Amino acid sequence: MLQGALRSCCSHGWHSKRIGQDGRDLRRRNRDESSDAEEPLEVVACHRGGRRGASLRWRPLRVHPLRAGKAPAPLTLGSPSPVATTTATAGATAGATTGSTDSGAATDGTWRTSNGSVVGYRVKEVLFGQSNVAVGRTSQVTGSIVVTGTKVTAGTFTVDMTTVASDESRRDGQFNGRIMETSTYPTATLTLTSPIDFGTVPAKGARRTLQARGNLTLHGVTKAVVFNVTGEYSGSAVQVVGSIPITFADWNIQNPSFGAVTTEDHGVLEFSLNFAHACRAGFGLRHGSPPVHPSV
Repeated sequence: MLQGALRSCCSHGWHSKRIGQDGRDLRRRNRDESSDAEEPLEVVACHRGGRRGASLRWRPLRVHPLRAGKAPAPLTLGSPSPVATTTATAGATAGATTGSTDSGAATDGTWRTSNGSVVGYRVKEVLFGQSNVAVGRTSQVTGSIVVTGTKVTAGTFTVDMTTVASDESRRDGQFNGRIMETSTYPTATLTLTSPIDFGTVPAKGARRTLQARGNLTLHGVTKAVVFNVTGEYSGSAVQVVGSIPITFADWNIQNPSFGAVTTEDHGVLEFSLNFAHACRAGFGLRHGSPPVHPSV
């Protein structure tokens, strides 16, 4: 395909426009079309004052709608860390296997999301033949879990989808527009549908990986999901991380591919949630913090 883009030589007062074979100004067309031509023909129409002219020359054309960079690592325990942590002692570590002697009353009650909670997406993409991972995240997540004895008996979470941000504004524009349509579907929610039984009250510093079931509402569509969560209890805080596979078509989400960027038909919703006990946290609970940069 013969292509080009608007360019101007202001230092010499010359202005030029690269024109495609069909005569159209390619400045607009290239916004939505990718080029597979390695050596396009450049037709340059120039004018300076009353003089006009045209020239033909071959030159490589490279269009880079998005830049490929190193994606942030998947969310794990400690990234970010819970709002308050207590270093596990050797005895506490042993308690992770044998069970804790802590009273269940220490964990009973409502635990609410606190500072440092993050929710986001990971999607593999290919940009001009180069593999990349697109990552977008937000800290605008609120919710709570209810603990009774050795079970999480209820839990619900809400994410402000309009605040999800990646390292590329043009990708974010696509995300908020035709992909997730956040003006129509500004939030996503997850509600647990079955208790999560962690067996014994965990020791401080103990980590457990358990299965969770819930209803995920995304892009206006609600579907049942089953996923694993890994949690760590510090005594004064709890951190839970996990991910949920998302096949876009299941939630009526358009494939994110556009222009020179192609993506898989699925991605991952990942989360790292910090919880503070409602009775002990006082008024220090967060209700919306600035969006977290994907490198967090």
